[in-house]
Amino acid sequence: MQLQDWEEDVVLTLFADDKWLDKWRVAVNVTKTAALLTGQQSTMPPKLRLRGQDVEWQTKVRYLGVQIDRSMRMATQVEQVIHQSRAARSMLRPVLRSHLPNSPYIRATSVPG
Repeated sequence: MQLQDWEEDVVLTLFADDKWLDKWRVAVNVTKTAALLTGQQSTMPPKLRLRGQDVEWQTKVRYLGVQIDRSMRMATQVEQVIHQSRAARSMLRPVLRSHLPNSPYIRATSVPG
């Protein structure tokens, strides 16, 4: 999907307009900012500038702990969660194979004193 000329102008204007950010008091950490390149574009768009610094185009970004890739299908995120769950399961395997009581609650016994 290609952006229409006016859509591209709106996106570039939104990112490039420091006056808009100042007017609405939007604080932006430019060093942590990335532009997500979506779709099947083979050519990179022109670099964006925000607060006088270049904003790099990325094919995947991490936002609030979630990886978002250019296809917007979150396949990378799903693969990472599967990997993390397998790692957790392998670390818990010795505990699950032990002869601990099956009860999920630990029974406290009081020692007569």
